[in-house]
Amino acid sequence: VVEHQLIGPSQWRHCGGMIFPGEQLMRSALAQGTAQLPWSDAEVESLPLRTDTAIATGVHWAQLGAVTEFVRSVIGVRATTPRLVLHGGNAFKYKGLISQLLAPWCVEVDEEAVFRGLWLHWRHQRKLEAQ
Repeated sequence: VVEHQLIGPSQWRHCGGMIFPGEQLMRSALAQGTAQLPWSDAEVESLPLRTDTAIATGVHWAQLGAVTEFVRSVIGVRATTPRLVLHGGNAFKYKGLISQLLAPWCVEVDEEAVFRGLWLHWRHQRKLEAQ
């Protein structure tokens, strides 16, 4: 599972995000949920001619497309440009490509983002309780 978060310009203010299947889950769904598609460990190709490379390429572009379209859909909603924090799944693998596709957005990888968010939420709740 891949999770992406939009973080506001202030230090770690969560602005929303999405969760969707990662590469392995997508490949598994195609192999197990269809009658004749095989499991594919093939490499991505620019114009695949074989089923295994077509699966790999489709999964690759589904990952990139989900993130870039999500970000483009919120550009008009946000007054400022938040950072995009990738974590889980193949965040490091996709960071470079996503950065190119979404320039000038700030794209970063933080494997501890969920824990940091939970801690900030806890800290905020404590402040509210103290008031």
